[in-house]
Amino acid sequence: MPPLPGAGGSMLIGFSESDTDLGRWISAGDRSGGAALVEVSKQKSVVAVRSWSGQDGSSLHAPQWGDRISEASTMDVACRWLRLASLPIMGAWQLPRTYNELRVCLQNDGHDLGEILRTLGRQVRRTEVRGRAVLMLGFPVPERFGDADARMHWLAITDIPLTKKNAKIDGFRNTEPNRERHDGNLAHSGRRLTWSKCENWAPDQMRTRMREQPAVDDLKVLMIGAGSLGSQVAETLARSGITQIDVQDRDILSAGNLCRHSLDLTDIGRNKAESLVDRLNRVQPDMRSRAASSAFPERVQSDPPYDEYDVILDCSGENSVLRAIGRIDWHREKIFISLSMTWAAEGLLTWVSNGTALAAAEVIHRFSTLIESLGQPVQRAAVMEGIGCWHPVFPANPADVQLWSGIGARVILSALASRSDACGIHYLGDGGCVDYRAG
Repeated sequence: MPPLPGAGGSMLIGFSESDTDLGRWISAGDRSGGAALVEVSKQKSVVAVRSWSGQDGSSLHAPQWGDRISEASTMDVACRWLRLASLPIMGAWQLPRTYNELRVCLQNDGHDLGEILRTLGRQVRRTEVRGRAVLMLGFPVPERFGDADARMHWLAITDIPLTKKNAKIDGFRNTEPNRERHDGNLAHSGRRLTWSKCENWAPDQMRTRMREQPAVDDLKVLMIGAGSLGSQVAETLARSGITQIDVQDRDILSAGNLCRHSLDLTDIGRNKAESLVDRLNRVQPDMRSRAASSAFPERVQSDPPYDEYDVILDCSGENSVLRAIGRIDWHREKIFISLSMTWAAEGLLTWVSNGTALAAAEVIHRFSTLIESLGQPVQRAAVMEGIGCWHPVFPANPADVQLWSGIGARVILSALASRSDACGIHYLGDGGCVDYRAG
């Protein structure tokens, strides 16, 4: 892409275009229409194109966004899009710098910039959107230079100086036709364009920095336990491409949890599962996580049935949860995974099995055998909590929790790829290196 002229506009706009969407754009036939923008970050004016509509206002396409974007309120911004045959360039690989140069480019592609600006101006004044307007320009691009076109890419012109409602225009009467005429004349002016950066947030583009791994985006995961280990495991899985992670936990986050938990001060007093799900849905644009603020296996009517999940992930560290999983009558095969830190986070117990039932008694027995084989205690003298009340707490350093959460996430991703059963313990050996013992 050629560099954007000027210092850049006030927005960063995310869109989602996969390698299967180009054919949809071509078959639809529309060459212009509207778009709905939603706010992603107030601090940096980061927005996303949630949906596209045709020239007649009918729905054209809504990408598979996650909950954070799909459920957000539409911004008060007038946005129009144009589909071009190719990248709009002037001369030696340069984008238009002025409205007049853009008019010439669009005219060669069969678009009338003056009419487009008049349409945007009417929309701005009709909806009273504080004068903000965006023009999106889309065109096909190849994956690599010289290859066939593979997907759509978008550029955006923002901060368009359209005439606001009831604005006075020097030398003209204060009428709507004069305001439209003034907006249309902008297309012939030498006023500089304001280009804003656009990024493709399609899943395959968002994860290009990752090493190749098995396809996991269609898997539905239920994670039981949103404590320090579970919260960090869930976030790693979300960043790894697992987009549907539901979390169940009835506990409330307290200030004492913050030394090891992925949540922060703003979440104190909230249910851990609900706060963690809010965080997960902000991690990637296609995340669709839900929370259940009850103790497993309690459910309310609005919660999805357990059998819809592909993976049952236990991060509770509670034998009672393992027994509850074992008592459920599963109707289709699952991947059962349990991660549990030993006392003081000196090791990580891992269990993976595939089937329609979890042998909870066997998991508990083999975990106990592994702990005894390393001479690790089941529990030492209790450490007393010092914030709010005095009761025993689980002692563990945040560095150890982060270490085991990373290893736990690797165990999960490996299990999803191999679909093989395993049981073992990771622990710190001589010299601080991580060792593993199967069990």
